[in-house]
Amino acid sequence: MEISIYYIHNVYHDENHPDHKNIKKWAEEQLYREYDKDWTNIMLKHIKYKKTEWDKINETKE
Repeated sequence: MEISIYYIHNVYHDENHPDHKNIKKWAEEQLYREYDKDWTNIMLKHIKYKKTEWDKINETKE
């Protein structure tokens, strides 16, 4: 059975839904965390990355 992310989201937030407890348990096992903009920005601040060269990806070297 396929379950969409929309179904999971709706059941997760609906305490009256019959599958609510199962979805909450599953989410905890997956280390699910509700979106927190501040936490996300703090985590992304420490990521080191390099600028890509996508504009040159199709160039051929001679």
